[in-house]
Amino acid sequence: MKTIILLFILILLIGCAETQTDIYVDCNLLKWDTTGGGEIKFDVKYDTNFIERFNIYVNRYLYDETNLIFQLNPTDNSNCYYTLDNIFNAKVNINGNFKESSLPTGSWTSIKVYTLDNYEHEILNIDLRNNLLELKNYVVSNIEN
Repeated sequence: MKTIILLFILILLIGCAETQTDIYVDCNLLKWDTTGGGEIKFDVKYDTNFIERFNIYVNRYLYDETNLIFQLNPTDNSNCYYTLDNIFNAKVNINGNFKESSLPTGSWTSIKVYTLDNYEHEILNIDLRNNLLELKNYVVSNIEN
C-alpha cells in the first residue's frame, strides 16, 4: 500500500513539473545590455553589404557613452560568428531556465533578440548565454585595442 501511495505521489509530481517550450526565431537584431560592474551595451546586426558579416554597434562601455562600430567575420572568431548565425537564422533554441540574480550588487545582463516585426525575445537558454560570453569578450577586446 505504501508503494502505491509513493508511486501516486511521484506520478503527481512528475505531471506537475513545469514544461518548457522551445523557441526558435528568425531575428535581425541582438541587443546586449550589462548593467552594474563591467557595464556594456551593444547591438549586433547582419551587415547589409556582406551576408557573412555582422556589424557590432557599441553604445556604452564602463559608464561612458560611445559610438564604436566594428565587424565580426567568420575568420575573426568562428565560434562567435556561428553562434550568432545560428541565433539569427532560428537554428538554436533561445528559451531556457536562466534567471537573473536578485542580489543588490554585481552585474546583470539582458540579451534580447528582435524579429523583423519588432517582437522581443530574451535569450534564456543557459548554454547559449554561456556561448555568447565569448562574443562579449570579443567586443571588449576590440574596444580596448
